[in-house]
Amino acid sequence: MQKMVLENVEVEKSFADVSVDLIGTVRYYDFVVYFAHPGRDVPTNLRHLQNQKCGVIAISLEFLQFQTAQSYQKTYLKILSDFLTENRYSKTWIYHHR
Repeated sequence: MQKMVLENVEVEKSFADVSVDLIGTVRYYDFVVYFAHPGRDVPTNLRHLQNQKCGVIAISLEFLQFQTAQSYQKTYLKILSDFLTENRYSKTWIYHHR
């Protein structure tokens, strides 16, 4: 698994006529993060990009467990941070320029 660093991050921006959760850059390419959960699927516009030099991933929040915060003595921010950095099963490639 390769580690990626998302730079120049902006929150709740428009990309391909879709309101996305995060957009930034990885190296010199736009990189989009869309948080999905039951009732909020990835829009078709993000799935059918053509010839764009960008990457789009969906992160499913379905199994994010905030209720474990007390038992593990973690803050909600720490639970979210751990989930985003360590849970690779929640992430799905939607579009890649190659």
